[in-house]
Amino acid sequence: MLLSVVRRLRDAGVPALAAFLGLACSPVLAQTIVAADITSDTRWDTAGSPYVVNGAVAVRAGATLTIDAGVVVSMGSGAGLTVQAGAVRANGTAALPVQVRSDKVRAGQAAVAGDWNQWTFTSGTVNTRLEHVVFEHGRGLAVHGSAPEFNFLDIRQQQGPAIAIDLAASPFGLGNRASGNALNAVSVAAGDIAGNVRWGLRGIPYVVTGGTVSVGASPSVTGVSPSTVEVGQTVTVTVNGSRLSGVSEAALDRAGLALTPFSGGSSSQVFMQLRVDPAAAPGRAALRLVVDAGEVVLADAVTVTLPLPTINAVSPASVTAQSGPLEITVTGRNFTAASEVLFNGATAATRFVSATELRATLLNQTAAATLAVQVRAPDPANAGQYLLSNQGSLVVQAAVPPVVSVEPAPLALPPDSTSRNIVLRLSKADFREHTINVSVSDPAKLTVTPTTLVIPAGQTVATLAVVPRAVGTVSLTLSSAALAQVVVPVFITSDFRGANTSYSGLVGVVNGEVVVAPITSEAKVSNAPVGVAVGGTLTSVSPAGWARGTTVRFTVAGKGIPSDAQLSLNPSAGVSFGAQTVAADGSQLQVDVTAANDAAIGARRVVVKDAAGKELVFANALQSTVQLTTGAPAIESVTPLISPRGTRVRLVVRGRNLQQGLLRVTPASGLSIDTQLEIDADGTSIATWVDIAADALVGQRLVQVVTPSGTSSAEPLAFNTWNLAESEAVRGDIGPLASRLVGVMVGVATVEDKIVTVTPGATAVGVLNGAGVLELSPHVGVVGTDVVVTVRGRSLQSMTGAALVPSTGASLVGAPTVNADGTEATFTLRLAADAPLGNRKLVLQTATGVLTTVKWSDDTFLVSAPLPELDSVTPQVLVAGTTGVAMTVRGRNLINITGVRAEPANGLTFTGPFTASEDGTVLSFFGAVAAGAPAADSTLVITSVAGDSTLVASPRNLVRVSATSGPTHALTTGLVGVMVGTPAAPDAIVGGLASLPVGVAVGTNSTTLPEEPQTGVLGTQPVGVVVGAHVATVTPRGVLQGGSGTITVTGAGFDAVTAIVTTPSTGLLFDTPVVSGGGTVLSVGVSAAPDALTGPRHLRLRTATGVVSTLSAEAVFGVGAIPVLQSVSPILLERGKGTTVTVRGTGLSAVTGVSFVPASGVRAVTTPVFLTDALGDYLQFNVLVDPDATLGNRVLVLEVPGGQSGTAPLPANTFNVVAPQ
Repeated sequence: MLLSVVRRLRDAGVPALAAFLGLACSPVLAQTIVAADITSDTRWDTAGSPYVVNGAVAVRAGATLTIDAGVVVSMGSGAGLTVQAGAVRANGTAALPVQVRSDKVRAGQAAVAGDWNQWTFTSGTVNTRLEHVVFEHGRGLAVHGSAPEFNFLDIRQQQGPAIAIDLAASPFGLGNRASGNALNAVSVAAGDIAGNVRWGLRGIPYVVTGGTVSVGASPSVTGVSPSTVEVGQTVTVTVNGSRLSGVSEAALDRAGLALTPFSGGSSSQVFMQLRVDPAAAPGRAALRLVVDAGEVVLADAVTVTLPLPTINAVSPASVTAQSGPLEITVTGRNFTAASEVLFNGATAATRFVSATELRATLLNQTAAATLAVQVRAPDPANAGQYLLSNQGSLVVQAAVPPVVSVEPAPLALPPDSTSRNIVLRLSKADFREHTINVSVSDPAKLTVTPTTLVIPAGQTVATLAVVPRAVGTVSLTLSSAALAQVVVPVFITSDFRGANTSYSGLVGVVNGEVVVAPITSEAKVSNAPVGVAVGGTLTSVSPAGWARGTTVRFTVAGKGIPSDAQLSLNPSAGVSFGAQTVAADGSQLQVDVTAANDAAIGARRVVVKDAAGKELVFANALQSTVQLTTGAPAIESVTPLISPRGTRVRLVVRGRNLQQGLLRVTPASGLSIDTQLEIDADGTSIATWVDIAADALVGQRLVQVVTPSGTSSAEPLAFNTWNLAESEAVRGDIGPLASRLVGVMVGVATVEDKIVTVTPGATAVGVLNGAGVLELSPHVGVVGTDVVVTVRGRSLQSMTGAALVPSTGASLVGAPTVNADGTEATFTLRLAADAPLGNRKLVLQTATGVLTTVKWSDDTFLVSAPLPELDSVTPQVLVAGTTGVAMTVRGRNLINITGVRAEPANGLTFTGPFTASEDGTVLSFFGAVAAGAPAADSTLVITSVAGDSTLVASPRNLVRVSATSGPTHALTTGLVGVMVGTPAAPDAIVGGLASLPVGVAVGTNSTTLPEEPQTGVLGTQPVGVVVGAHVATVTPRGVLQGGSGTITVTGAGFDAVTAIVTTPSTGLLFDTPVVSGGGTVLSVGVSAAPDALTGPRHLRLRTATGVVSTLSAEAVFGVGAIPVLQSVSPILLERGKGTTVTVRGTGLSAVTGVSFVPASGVRAVTTPVFLTDALGDYLQFNVLVDPDATLGNRVLVLEVPGGQSGTAPLPANTFNVVAPQ
């Protein structure tokens, strides 16, 4: 109200105003109060001056505040002005400056610095310019993310800096002054300048008040591993972060800690040696690094502790319940005489052996369990407190009863009524006694004494007397309440010696001098591959494998192994490592490795690196792999038990953990064992054929299974022995005898009459008398092609011709060709492009009639359309969980359809009937999608008798699985016009075509060239224009994780290239490139971090002014990791057929291609597709086998950037090419 009164009096004139002022008690003249936001264009002129600003006023909504020369802006206590979205234009002059001052001056009071808040220019400030403005007694100006223009500002008596800016601000201007302020400068906050900014204010200096301003991102450290070290320890630490290249200084802010950076590393990871002095005090330390990008500090990066007891291994790793007190060995470090071993938190009697070994007594365990094992030692710094180690484990297994066996075995006796002793033996001593009842199936033939005997606890042997009385075979049954029943066959025969006695052949004696003819022999000697290595080299690793749930000490042998070398396994999931030691002469590295009970079985690559992350190579790459298995092999039975000499038998060994096993028979003399073993996937049996020589020694042979994790028992027992006997002593195979349980019914049983009708089925049987056909292939031909038909049979020399009935569109090309013995003939049928489709009869002609076929179906021949071609699929999107979806495919050659499938399946199945239109352009069938099927795209493949439609994905054959269905819209086309009459032909426009050189003949050319009109489509390759450097080829196309090499880039314009980078760039380190060949060839060294992200990357060539390379499709470089194959399916590929191959394993996502060793006749026709299901990761691709492909094994090799999987044949990477089935 006061403002309106003042304005009315002003308008009435000076007398009225004077009268009013006479009534007023305040000396205030005309003024304008500003207390609300400015949301529209506003002008402050001298008529409304002074303008009193109260509170926080904002300029927003794109408004512009214009302040005229000579205007006074009085800022109320705590008042401020913020430009949120808009502009301020203060147009002061040297004679009439705009004055921004404390409102206390207007009221006649003393003004002090800080009376009003800042004028703030935020990122929404545009087109702002302040000229000849005086700021007094406030808190200065602030510029955040904007670029206002300040000219001839006089900033004085401010609380704080004259101007404060952030790192996104770009104020500029000239003639500015600052005086009497807390800081007569432009204050700059510390931090990173992420974009382009300009510091253009002149007259007032810029000052960074604290910290560091970094142009670009500052280096950062995210963590240090390990983050805990012990007093007196020396370890290799890994520092992770960003922009860490070029470490020049590294230090920790605690006395006694010394850091030594290693060479190598990358921008995201550097390696250092940390040495902790034995006198260092425990506590936390901050890490300080100085790198090329600046300084970085990480607080509490490392914690120093007193030496803690550490457990590396517990031996044995498992014990059996009810075994009584046992001594357990705990190995590790930092053990003292006062250390105690704890089992599940309870102390055990402990014996100190050394600083790395303790032995503790484990009391008798009564039940299966997993015990937590720890070591504690008194804390010297805190009386009554203890230092606890990490936690190990000790598995208590349920007590497994022993197995009883009979010795000797087999048991063959003469019927002489003479008492003989046999031995009953337990496979191990037990904590309890066992009462064994002995019975005989026919006491008239064999009697035993006693019928009940006791084997005391802790003993394993008892004696039994047997008396054979009559010829025959009886069963000796041993039963006990706590043991498995055992049935042993006893053979009572007069010729008993053949089962357990061997005779030598006749020996001749020569009387006189013996002339021995000289023996000459030739042999080819081959040596193992010889490699040359620079630096440390590895030669072997032992053992070759171990079982999950156990701990084993691996020893890696080599030359020049660094003292700081570290061993790891790839993949490393499920395994842990103990302390690693390197021999003083660098000849071996040892480490205890523990595999979890649920660790994945299979091959693992041994990786040894020095402290700088450089990998040491194996002289023989085949030595760099160890196998994790389900356990040590164990044999439970061998079939047959007895085999005759001079025969070929199938030996079957059953047991546990037999995967990747080899059979060993001792002694092996006189035996030829087939190396093609048949091993069940679950490792429960191994089978193979064995040829027994006629003169092989009779008697007992020990059978063992050798796997990477060990060898089965070497003690000959009933379940792992095989006996050879004279041929006349064995009648048929003698194996384990077992019968089904027989029930006994007391009373009269009523048996129901049941009539069972069985229709026996057998393959067709033909009788061939004289000349005839046994086999004919193929039975299908495609129109427009020549088909070579092969006939196999007998006496085919009489064949003179062949024809189809009816013969329309089919003809014989030439005469049939018959081999010399008349067992095979070939001829060529030519099928015209318009030949009628359908089945016909194939007649093989002779001079006297036709040849007979043994199979009635062999004289049927189908004339088929070409491969199916798809134009569209309806519907293209199917919802997961739906069934009975009517599908329609349009295209060509959609007849004689035998099946429809999706590649990959993704839960899609298609069923008939497959109904095709007469012209073969429309096919109908039904589809279904499994519930929970993944949302993904598949290629629809239609199979006819002519083969499969294309596997190359395109919109024509796309089928998509979706979780839900979307809206469906009808397709409409634009109007189509119809022209009546003949339209005028448009002028033909032909561009410039380049032709081959044309010769000109001088003289008269009498040759008349016939007119040969040709119709075709002219096309050229795409033409592009490249400015600057251009990449044409990259060789090689990748590098392995943790590896290094040199890549060569060809192209053009490399003269100005100073560096090479990739997108993304993490994990790769490039050397300075070397350019040659007039700027067309570039060579550069590259190293990949052990944890570099796998997959393709795009190369960029950088000059001093920036990136100049083009995004050429060839400029791709990848990082790979050797994949591990676990299975390949199918394992049989037929000649002349294509199939989809599925490969399961780990590390498959980076696979770029596949190959085969040997490659003859087998090729992949699609690129591998990486997929995942409930069973894990897998690859799928299509393989085609040529009709003349060499039979035999092929090794599948997976290619990744920089390497490939192994070429050694293993069950997981091998399949077999076989003849058509």
